[in-house]
Amino acid sequence: MRRDPPHSLETVNACLKAGHSVRALVRSARRIPVDHPKLEKMPGDPLEMTTVKRALTGVDVVTQSLGVSAGP
Repeated sequence: MRRDPPHSLETVNACLKAGHSVRALVRSARRIPVDHPKLEKMPGDPLEMTTVKRALTGVDVVTQSLGVSAGP
């Protein structure tokens, strides 16, 4: 069972394809199997306010794909 929403990677790929720079806050950078010069993988806990503030520094637009687990 995937813990991350399947649309997360689709969003990253669509933004990169459109020419945008992307900073992805993820618990583990290995969860994003994409390498691209405009992709910054930022490992961290999205539930930690200091981590989120650091991730948002210099960012113009935010999309989020934190979701509810599909498990029981």
